[in-house]
Amino acid sequence: MDAVPNPISNGSELADPEFVEHLLREENTARRRDLLSAALLTFLVRAGSLDQGADTDTPAALESLVAVELNAVLGARLGVEVGLQELRRPVSARQLAGIVADLLDDTSAPGPGLALVPDPEERFEPFALTDLQQAYLLGRGGFFALGNVPAAFYAEIDGVSVDVGRLEAAWNAVVGRHDMLRTVFMEDGRQRALAEVPVYRFARHDLRDVGAGEREARLGAVREELSGRVREPGRWPLFEVAVTRLDEERTRIHVAVDLLIADAPGIRQLLGEWLALDVGRDPGPSPRVSFRDYVRALEGVEESAAFVRAREYWLGRLDELPAAPELPLR
Repeated sequence: MDAVPNPISNGSELADPEFVEHLLREENTARRRDLLSAALLTFLVRAGSLDQGADTDTPAALESLVAVELNAVLGARLGVEVGLQELRRPVSARQLAGIVADLLDDTSAPGPGLALVPDPEERFEPFALTDLQQAYLLGRGGFFALGNVPAAFYAEIDGVSVDVGRLEAAWNAVVGRHDMLRTVFMEDGRQRALAEVPVYRFARHDLRDVGAGEREARLGAVREELSGRVREPGRWPLFEVAVTRLDEERTRIHVAVDLLIADAPGIRQLLGEWLALDVGRDPGPSPRVSFRDYVRALEGVEESAAFVRAREYWLGRLDELPAAPELPLR
């Protein structure tokens, strides 16, 4: 699922992919600096470095954590590295915009390849796996000791007077909002989001007329099945939802999501949107940036000067690093 923007940068134009794309394409130097100044002012105010009434010429003394965060945001959104030494002294949004603009104009700087820019026209085209996704795929196979284990999230939620039809419709709405919930993995080692998928139907169980012992045994069987299933990565869906009627009032909801398609923050977002839609609240706008956009942006990292410097540094230290721990695999 799509990454959630950082809480601080979320209040700045720098969190808006359309703004970033417009900024990077702006050819007028003065206009670009004005746009940067306004965005950086918003960031500094929301971070608490400037008061609400400040303007772009008001100097700000950045606390160390804010300086680190700002540098990370500039790197992730614009592909530039200001350097903490530049942020240790009071600096105004306009001065900082000048520094960033100069870096954007510098062809030796990392450049806009790191910018997270939406690409809706290529939304359903195949794209590469992340390193973590590759590890998950290998780990679910029998290639290694302790393999044949899926990486999955599983949870059970008990509800009262649950309208299963409405809950199911809300889930399908969330599936429509997030491409990764419609993603499958291809034999050539890539992944792609499906433009359309069938309506997903919950598996339904009714335990209202069984005894307590049998009910617990059958609930355990559902739990074992959903939490331990190794799902075929090339087949949709890579999630499962089931509902079990416990009595006349209570219903248990079983949710399993393969971590190939969502991480912990993404699952929290998924559950929050699902609840909002189920109770009739607005879940917020659909993501404009997809996971595919994020992965493509990551590919640009390897072309950046910062990546090359980091790689050379760590390759130079390989002989100094300790070996991996020799743990028993039994």
